[in-house]
Amino acid sequence: MNIKHAYDEQLYPITFRAEEAKLLGNHLASRDSVELIGMKRIGISNFLRFFLNHQEIVNAYIDPSQKHLFITVDLNDLIEMDILPFWRLMLKRIVDTVNAHPEFESLKKQVNDQFLKSIQISDLFFTVDTVRQTLKEIVTAGYMPTLFFIRFDRLQEVVTPELFSNLQGIVEATGQHLAYVFTSYRDLYELSPNVFHKPALAAFSHKIYLKPAKLEDLRIIMDTLLKKYNLSLEDNIKEEILNNCGGHVQYVQLSFIIINEMLKKSKKLPADFIKKIGEDERMSLQSEELYGTLKLDEQAALIKIYKEEPLTNDDEKHASYLWNTGYIKSNGSHHVFSPFFASYLQNMEKYHSK
Repeated sequence: MNIKHAYDEQLYPITFRAEEAKLLGNHLASRDSVELIGMKRIGISNFLRFFLNHQEIVNAYIDPSQKHLFITVDLNDLIEMDILPFWRLMLKRIVDTVNAHPEFESLKKQVNDQFLKSIQISDLFFTVDTVRQTLKEIVTAGYMPTLFFIRFDRLQEVVTPELFSNLQGIVEATGQHLAYVFTSYRDLYELSPNVFHKPALAAFSHKIYLKPAKLEDLRIIMDTLLKKYNLSLEDNIKEEILNNCGGHVQYVQLSFIIINEMLKKSKKLPADFIKKIGEDERMSLQSEELYGTLKLDEQAALIKIYKEEPLTNDDEKHASYLWNTGYIKSNGSHHVFSPFFASYLQNMEKYHSK
């Protein structure tokens, strides 16, 4: 019988991004909340689809003696950027997860009725309390719930101290059995320093930086894309593409989209296919996004490294984000993580020097 899988990542080998999976699994086993931080489109969602849906994750990386319930709250689904819609979306995803779980039959009517009531009342306090009570019921049923807030940085303009206090309070209400995973291109403190204070965060969450993927992990992603686009490429071509992408998952995806378009026009790739990929507007826009999310100090340090100019101690201190997230790789010398990104910096320098 052929089983249809919802996500390609369910079929990845359990060794995919093993280092990051082990780190995250250890924290969740200990019920630690986590900030999963990485540059834009580096592959956090790809990694989490693997982590959330692969059948062997709990046994391999968490604790097979524990019963875990993963609840995904993607902030891309939030149409209205405000606090009440955020809590309402969270409650909806909790209810969806309960409804889909075979062991929560006795809980389903209760949580569905409470959700409908929260919609009718449209009251923040009631919605937060319903989230709290529902999560307590899940814990009472013997499960350890983890809420994954995907793209939490979308909320940075509207988060409040009250929201943070409520998130902390729900953890306490569940007897520390609840954990959160926040994904973002920046840590919580940098997103909203007036809300997330460093001393409070030190006791609340742990940081995991998702850097560009290693070649062996990129090959796993590449194989899926080759099947998706029905492409057959020589090994040297595939390796050249991956080496130029530098571990950035969106670069890889865009590269194979562009390759697929090239081969539809001509059965043979041009000799300068890497150059043409790098010059494609979609790649340029991706590079522009990566550069644009950096602070001025970070941009200045990045340009120095690209131009092979010496760094000061202040450069390294104020631009540590570049190393933490993998924009810069250091193995004897500092260099930009991807030739595609380096090419963008070169073109940008030429433009500004005119």
